[in-house]
Amino acid sequence: QLAEALNLCSSLRELSLSGTRLTDKGVEELVGGLDDGALPALTGVWFCGARFSAEGVTVLCNAFGHGLAPKLEGLTNFGDGSFGDEHMKALAAAFSSGRMPESLAMLSVEHNDVGDQGATALAAALLESGAACQIVCFTNHIGLAGQSALLQVLEARHGASLAGYLSVAYGQAPAR
Repeated sequence: QLAEALNLCSSLRELSLSGTRLTDKGVEELVGGLDDGALPALTGVWFCGARFSAEGVTVLCNAFGHGLAPKLEGLTNFGDGSFGDEHMKALAAAFSSGRMPESLAMLSVEHNDVGDQGATALAAALLESGAACQIVCFTNHIGLAGQSALLQVLEARHGASLAGYLSVAYGQAPAR
């Protein structure tokens, strides 16, 4: 029913799916119910509390590749703390294959479980694709290898900056 309503929202700019506990099946049903080219004015989506796996990320990104939210600028607050390396690898695959909106300027994955593997995979995909998307990854488990890879992308696309450095440098949370 949400997809049916969203199909009518041609002027919707921001959508919060926070707290919905969206699962893989929920993402599949939501995306499956959206018309091609749905949400043409959407610029921001919040996913805090979503519980979908890397498979759900892939389903969502496939929809972007079919014209969903072509003006999307920000994907924010993915996950419920369990968004990790496999999720980041799914995002990396979407960037590499050109399925992410070219307008995407910010991807926020803070307060999750991303490590070096996910960070380096995403950094490589961003460099390969030429995407100018900034990554906000505070309080994850990203070590020096992942931080270095993300900083290389940040500096290549946006130049060196203290704000950019801080968004990557605090990506390392205490080990569990």
